[in-house]
Amino acid sequence: MSLFTFPSFRRFSILSIVLLILVPWIGLSAVQVYYRDGVSNYSGTEDFYTYRIDGGVFNSKNDLDERTLKVAPMESDTKFAIRFSNLALSRSSYSSVNRITLTLTFKEAPTADTLYAHNLFDRNVWHERYANYNTINGSSPWQGSDGKMVDAWPNTDAMASVNGSESIDSTITFVFHPGDPSSCKALLDSWLDGNNQGLIIEGMSGVNVFYSSEAFNLAQRPELMIDYNP
Repeated sequence: MSLFTFPSFRRFSILSIVLLILVPWIGLSAVQVYYRDGVSNYSGTEDFYTYRIDGGVFNSKNDLDERTLKVAPMESDTKFAIRFSNLALSRSSYSSVNRITLTLTFKEAPTADTLYAHNLFDRNVWHERYANYNTINGSSPWQGSDGKMVDAWPNTDAMASVNGSESIDSTITFVFHPGDPSSCKALLDSWLDGNNQGLIIEGMSGVNVFYSSEAFNLAQRPELMIDYNP
């Protein structure tokens, strides 16, 4: 027998060790799921925009602008709410969450601004067609310091920069808690635990208009992506 030839039992032993090292990783490849109304049978996005003037009762879904979402802080604090319901996941679906993103498509030429996404307090159970700047359903106030859609959230969960040179139909993506998987998991956990009241998107100074979940072109509708490990 050659000095450099392993006996058969030795080869088997080494192979076993390699498998023991690799097997725990088999099946743990990251999974990405996408939620966009009208795509892959998903239907669960609700959204609208509103502003403070005219009594704070404007709702884009009831005022002939149902295919639009708008952020314009200098135009009477215009902002929008968006929620992705019916997420086909449970806590047992994932062991960790790597990344959560929200992608929007510009409907009009953008202006430079920094946009923020805030996860809403769990008591802000808003109605897509009855909510407005003052109320969550036409009568009940927002859970915030003044009862209006001003600070009805505990903190900022994502941000995105608009440089103003983007073209119409280009996209912008919010990355939630970048580099912080534990916060991403906590956010998804809260949504699946029944505390999913969606997000408020607001800006600092610009005017930016996006397609809503009722855009004619499915590819232009808002999209939520969740990247997780089983």
